Amino acid sequence: MAPKNSSQTYRTSGLNAFEPNVSSSSSSRGRHLNESSEMETAAKSIFKDKQGRFSSQFLESHKAEEFVDNSTGRLGYKEESKYTNTYKYDDKENGYTDEYYQTQVKFGHVFL
Repeated sequence: MAPKNSSQTYRTSGLNAFEPNVSSSSSSRGRHLNESSEMETAAKSIFKDKQGRFSSQFLESHKAEEFVDNSTGRLGYKEESKYTNTYKYDDKENGYTDEYYQTQVKFGHVFL
């Protein structure tokens, strides 16, 4: 059962999250300035070896949003994708220090 208010949140098993977000204020043209509707999804996977020395984590998130441009009043669309990959190596038995590598890539597009 969905919440009764206009801002609804849907979650499934912690891996994907869908969060519509709507906010608005009225304009003289009959359209709403600053009105937006956004959808966000995220997926996360984690791998650990049996000895607990190496772990790898991959996070992928996508966000899409419709909006009304403040200056022109035109409807626009923007989307963003973000990918993060993290590696960690920890071998305290043999005296190695922690090695931590993280790579993050972010893409964004705005269409009017």
